[in-house]
Amino acid sequence: MSLRTTLFLVIALVAASCSRHHEQVADKPANYDVVLLPTPEFPLTEARKVATTVANDTGLHVLTALPLGTRDWKPYPDRPQYDPEELKTLALPVIERLKTNYGGKVYVILTSRDIGPSDKSLNFVFTQHFLAQKISVVSAAQMLFDQQGHQAPLNIIENRLRKMLLRTIALQYYELQGSSDIRDVTYSPLMSVSDLDQMGLTLKLK
Repeated sequence: MSLRTTLFLVIALVAASCSRHHEQVADKPANYDVVLLPTPEFPLTEARKVATTVANDTGLHVLTALPLGTRDWKPYPDRPQYDPEELKTLALPVIERLKTNYGGKVYVILTSRDIGPSDKSLNFVFTQHFLAQKISVVSAAQMLFDQQGHQAPLNIIENRLRKMLLRTIALQYYELQGSSDIRDVTYSPLMSVSDLDQMGLTLKLK
């Protein structure tokens, strides 16, 4: 067999292998339970780190996607806050595309921007859940500081984010109701950073 023929066969085999791989990805989506979708300003390394943590906490398959394009997500005209529902709407077509290859029962959009309701009924929210679509927007903006407005230590911020993701999984994936027990991760009402710090990590499935 000539060298040219051998090279041709090798190239053909590699091409066939790649073709089969792409077909498998398209035909058999990965079975992730939860997909984290960070916005560009949210550190991707932190998103991946907390994904690993909550995966270990819950035993669920958690994927961190690459950052979501947010060029069209603008703040409210009268204040430096953002509408979480608008972000969800922008993310919907992206989420539908991701579901094709990665599945995902619940999608969590992570942002460092401050979010609040359009009607100003609350000064801020940590998260906004869209239960029918199994999509949640989680903001770390208020988690970055202590009660006096000083920068919080990184380990405190990471623990707060971990709690909020576990809470989101409890409400969205397991469809649990809120609890009046501050030790439970579904404690409600969650009104302040102080509440978040006191809230436990207990996730009761029954």
